Amino acid sequence: MKNLIVLILLFVFAGASTVKAQGIIDKANNLLNKADNASSTANRAGGTSDKVLGIFKKKKKVDAAATAPANALTGYKTVITIKGITMENLRKLNANVKACAGVDSTKMKFSGTGSIILVAHAHGSTEDLLTALEKTSKAIFTDKNIEGMEDGKIDIAR
Repeated sequence: MKNLIVLILLFVFAGASTVKAQGIIDKANNLLNKADNASSTANRAGGTSDKVLGIFKKKKKVDAAATAPANALTGYKTVITIKGITMENLRKLNANVKACAGVDSTKMKFSGTGSIILVAHAHGSTEDLLTALEKTSKAIFTDKNIEGMEDGKIDIAR
């Protein structure tokens, strides 16, 4: 008889805790639905939640060489990427590029993983620019350091 009473009480308590757990789950589900509704309302109102949450997102670290595609170089004709160059040598190379005939302007970006020089030149091809640069920059790089050259792009590794 005692076993029967204990068993009945066990089922009653187990049933009550299941009901409580279901109630908690229902409340959490209601809160999530309200949050979804508020989010969709904000998105319809112009993406306000995305704008607010965008402040708190972690920014990605961007490699300088990876930011060199032609679409980001409005007004530039040639991109020179240099791996393993010091800031001092990058400045010297940039000055040598500026001294080349036909070069209108340059913009350099330094990074330990890969630096770039963006070159706007009025006339001449990328090959002409490289030929002129090799003559003035022998102390910085030679033919063996050139990893690649194509129209609009020169790759150098030191």
